[in-house]
Amino acid sequence: MNEYLDQVGIAVESGSAAAEHTVLLFRAMEEAELRRDLPALERALKLAQRISHEADGNLREEGEHLAALCAERLDAVRATVATPAASTEGSDELCPQCERPLQGNPVRCRYCGYMFV
Repeated sequence: MNEYLDQVGIAVESGSAAAEHTVLLFRAMEEAELRRDLPALERALKLAQRISHEADGNLREEGEHLAALCAERLDAVRATVATPAASTEGSDELCPQCERPLQGNPVRCRYCGYMFV
């Protein structure tokens, strides 16, 4: 995941950010959200903001959209990190596929659809 952020960071620094870098940034953001990795989410947000400020046309729009998503997910993760009991409701089990907390005794993961039976 950090390699995605590193690749995007290099492209942004060199001024050669392209659409594929926004895809990498989106993937890094999703993985960081699953791990509740605040520093990685903050870095993804900064990179998305730089893309939205420095790029032209469609890439600028992609960067703006991605920055908004990053900000939302960063706020959500901050809220769950601040109150971990509210996010897991006493459950220490995680989905083996997406690693999100499970509630109760599910048959299917509500996030990724993984079947437990």
